[in-house]
Amino acid sequence: MPIDIEPYESNGKELPASQRLLQRFLQTYGKGFVDFMVGDGLYATREFFSFCIKGLGCHGVIKTHEKVLQVVEFAEGLFNQYPGGDEYIEYIKGIDSLREEEYEVWATSYIYWDGLPYQLRVARVIETHLAGKYKGKTDVYYVITTATELPAIAMREIAKIRWHIENETFKALNEQCYSKHAFVRDEGMIALLLILFASFITIQVYRTLVEENKEVLNLKRWHRVSFRLLRKEFLKTLGQYEDTS
Repeated sequence: MPIDIEPYESNGKELPASQRLLQRFLQTYGKGFVDFMVGDGLYATREFFSFCIKGLGCHGVIKTHEKVLQVVEFAEGLFNQYPGGDEYIEYIKGIDSLREEEYEVWATSYIYWDGLPYQLRVARVIETHLAGKYKGKTDVYYVITTATELPAIAMREIAKIRWHIENETFKALNEQCYSKHAFVRDEGMIALLLILFASFITIQVYRTLVEENKEVLNLKRWHRVSFRLLRKEFLKTLGQYEDTS
């Protein structure tokens, strides 16, 4: 569930905006409020990992496709040397039936990044889609974290959950609120967008609650939940709906 927002001026300004947002998050919720702070490859910096531990009291987790990072290059050398894993390299493979993906994960700890006083754990994830429009497509990415005891399967899962939020919340919000269009750039429209965002988040939270009770509601998949059904179920909770069917 999104809990804060920080507008920024243009491309290249995301990191400073994120830093302001995280500082405000720290003031509002306090140190240690979350266990992990997860970001994409843009946040693969020493400063991010240091701030997570020192400032936020949590571990940083990064998902990236960049192979040229120093720590990724070092880990890749180990993974290629020991493809089946060894005492210091965890190797797992399996089928993710929920996402219809086959996966392999290699993970190792005790990796240092020059200038960072904390050890890192790096995982390489190879996934192949088994169904859908991407059937047969293989994706390779890396997960980097300061949580050196985190199991390989958990590293993959955290990265997957982060991009589920990206796809099912951020992108859906952009589409519904037209946030990428030029006409939303003035201050009045930004204020209106914030109201729309709050409303959208409320609907998404309630949609999740409906999904958790889909068997009771006789629903097979969450994307079949209509706004009409959401309205009906929401009004029931307020005692303002009379079912005449």
